[in-house]
Amino acid sequence: MLRLRCNASRCTCEHWPRPRARSVTDGRHDAQVAVGRTERLEVLRPRLVATFGRSAATLRIVGDALALLEMAWHDCYGEVTPPDDVIDDVLLCSQGTLDGLITAAHLAVVDRRDLSVWAKSLR
Repeated sequence: MLRLRCNASRCTCEHWPRPRARSVTDGRHDAQVAVGRTERLEVLRPRLVATFGRSAATLRIVGDALALLEMAWHDCYGEVTPPDDVIDDVLLCSQGTLDGLITAAHLAVVDRRDLSVWAKSLR
């Protein structure tokens, strides 16, 4: 199978769209519209604030790190974003620190099973 490298926010590979889509109805058509990275971060925002605090600079860095996680996940696994349980484990294992976030995000891409074991030990 040929794998195309693409920009995850505008991906048109065979695996698009993922379940992270919303229905849009214009009165004539029902369509699935992809949820972009910005919208996904907005949905995560309350959890990010609870985990990392309200600092705009910190939240910007967290958003950048999660964007890198999505890109790495896409390049490694051909999926636009990691599954929700992987994001949950990354946030839990970060323990509210940027160092922890980077370590957890790296582990998510390299071996998600180890990330899961780490998260279970923290629960």
